[in-house]
Amino acid sequence: MPRSYLNANAALYGLLGLVCAFAPGAIVHNVGFEPGGLVVPVEYLVIYGAFLCAVAVLFLCLARSGTGARVLGLELAIAISLLAVSYQLIARVFGWPEGALTLATGVLGLGLLMWGVALMAIARAPYTAG
Repeated sequence: MPRSYLNANAALYGLLGLVCAFAPGAIVHNVGFEPGGLVVPVEYLVIYGAFLCAVAVLFLCLARSGTGARVLGLELAIAISLLAVSYQLIARVFGWPEGALTLATGVLGLGLLMWGVALMAIARAPYTAG
């Protein structure tokens, strides 16, 4: 089950990274950055696009590794999702405007967090035979 979870993380991060690569201007506009020229989309592509694709590759590698690596991947994915959801909540507390794309990725992040925590709870529960 953690393998499926890590593959799902890889797919979502990879998809967002590819969207950053092939439509940086559209993404920049959707998340509320005001492009004052080409600098913002390029910066977004380099920082976010490359980082998201690297995270996707990392999750793919961890999904295909041994059990210990998959547990590490599960913990890493939970940490990333928890931080992303927490920061999004902070933005909402301050009343900062939030675009539909940011809200949608936040909902996906919350779903990944809940799935990851459930998997970790299952993995840590003591096994009792029947």
